Amino acid sequence: MLFWGAPYEHFQFDLTITCSIPGRSEFNMFIEWWESDVFVSDEQITKLKYVRAPTGSYSFSIYGAMNGDEPWSNGYAPYAVITHDCNKYGRPTELEWTLLNRCSVGQKFCHYRIIYDITDKSGSHYIHANGFRQGKYIPFQDFKSEETQITFRFPKEDY
Repeated sequence: MLFWGAPYEHFQFDLTITCSIPGRSEFNMFIEWWESDVFVSDEQITKLKYVRAPTGSYSFSIYGAMNGDEPWSNGYAPYAVITHDCNKYGRPTELEWTLLNRCSVGQKFCHYRIIYDITDKSGSHYIHANGFRQGKYIPFQDFKSEETQITFRFPKEDY
């Protein structure tokens, strides 16, 4: 059950992913963000995103939105479901991150900065975002996406 009539909360995840496998020139990754709930089923925050990137560090953003959370919530609890092939044999590997930074309900904007080396990583991990902001959109100064895309912006009244 969601808080009825709740306005949409926007999410932005600015990621810098490192994949360092000798002899590999690129890696593949699928990522989507979900929100963990206790009393109702988990809710998808973002659509599934496919990334094919050169090895080394690669930066990109992924965007989504939700319209409220379950009653008695301590805030949004995002987690990422990831499949990548950044390992010695290039085989698909499952990785999950649960963010320890919760975004309060009613902030309009939840913005996370994550820097993570996925080389040979698998399993479930609890992580702190390297940067976290809620409320007004303020870009992270250390982040520059390597994807060519339209920059995500809210209507002026939401700044």
